[in-house]
Amino acid sequence: MSHQNSPAAMVSAPPRGAGMFPSWFATHASGWICSHPHGPEDVIEELALPLHLIDSYAVDHLNEYHPGWKLRCVRCGKPQWNAENRPTCFGCRR
Repeated sequence: MSHQNSPAAMVSAPPRGAGMFPSWFATHASGWICSHPHGPEDVIEELALPLHLIDSYAVDHLNEYHPGWKLRCVRCGKPQWNAENRPTCFGCRR
């Protein structure tokens, strides 16, 4: 039996990303990395940020360079990447 047919594989989040960020965007302890194609440079990262500013700088980048990256869930109100244009986020659909 393939691991793709296992119950754990069926309940995992789609590739659009876990939480509010797209799968091509990640935050870490000192900043963020965006691997969405931006042009000549494929990866943009911002490092050495204070911990309390990482999420706000990440959202600023997404809002400026990737408008429309988020939709608000009609059930919980949390903004998240939602490539399917569904009215609810993955967490509320589980």
